[in-house]
Amino acid sequence: MFDQKKYLTLKGVVRNLEWANPHTYLYLQVPGKNGQTTLYTIECSSPNELSRWGWKYNMVKAGDAVTVGIFPLRNGERGGLLYSVTLANGTVLKAN
Repeated sequence: MFDQKKYLTLKGVVRNLEWANPHTYLYLQVPGKNGQTTLYTIECSSPNELSRWGWKYNMVKAGDAVTVGIFPLRNGERGGLLYSVTLANGTVLKAN
C-alpha cells in the first residue's frame, strides 16, 4: 500500500488528528502553487504505540504548522504512512 522506497517531506497545516484505534490518522492541508491547498490523509500507528514513542494525544492540534515525512501511497493518491512530524518549535515526533 505504501512505497517505502520513496520518502516525501510535506509542509502544511494540521486539519485534524484522529487519535483512535486501530490507527491514528493525521489530515494535513498542504499549500499548492496556485494558492489552493491539497488535503493529505496520513496513516500513523496505533495510539498505544505512539504513546510508547513519546507522543501525547494533544501534541499535534488542528491549526498547527508542521513538517511531516511520509512514505507515499503506491496508487498516487494524496496520502501515506507517517515517518515523522516536526512541530513549529523544532520538536521531532518519530512514528516508527
